[in-house]
Amino acid sequence: MEVSKQKFETRAKDLEIWMEENDIGALQPMIQAQLDYGRTLTDEKDIGNIWGSIAQMCRTLPNSPIKRGKASSLPTEVSVLIEALENEALAAHLTLINTGDMNVLLCRMGKKANGLWDNDAFGVAMANRVKQSLVKRYNLGIWDGTREGLKSQDFSVIEEDGSEE
Repeated sequence: MEVSKQKFETRAKDLEIWMEENDIGALQPMIQAQLDYGRTLTDEKDIGNIWGSIAQMCRTLPNSPIKRGKASSLPTEVSVLIEALENEALAAHLTLINTGDMNVLLCRMGKKANGLWDNDAFGVAMANRVKQSLVKRYNLGIWDGTREGLKSQDFSVIEEDGSEE
C-alpha cells in the first residue's frame, strides 16, 4: 500500500489529537515513534508500510481511532471529543442502571421495543443519544466543539431560527 507524505501527515495529526484525549498506555510511545519515523520517509511505499503497522497496533485497542468506512465530516478535535464524551456517558449510564433497582425501574416503551432494558443496551443507547445530541448541537452552532464550550452553549440559535419561519 502506498501512502503519500501529505496523507500520512494528515492521518498522523488526527491520530495525535486522538491520543491526547485517550489513554492508550504502553502503545502510546510505540505509535508516536512510528509516526515520527514515518515523517522522515520519502518513499510512498515505505510510508504506507509504516502506516500499516500503526493501523495494526491501533486495531488492538478496544476504542480504535482507525475505523473503516466514511470519515466523519466533523473536525478531528470535535470528533475525538464527542467520542470521549460518549464513552463518559456510557460509563455513567451503566453505573446508573446497575444501581439499586434502577434496572427494573427504567424501561423502554415505544414502537420498536418494549420492556426492561438489558444493562449494556441501556448504556449504549443513552451514550448514543448523547453523541447524536452533541453532533447536532455542534452542527447547529449551539456548541463550539470544546469541552469548555459545554458550559457556555447558546441555545438561542434554535429559538431565533424557529421564530423566523
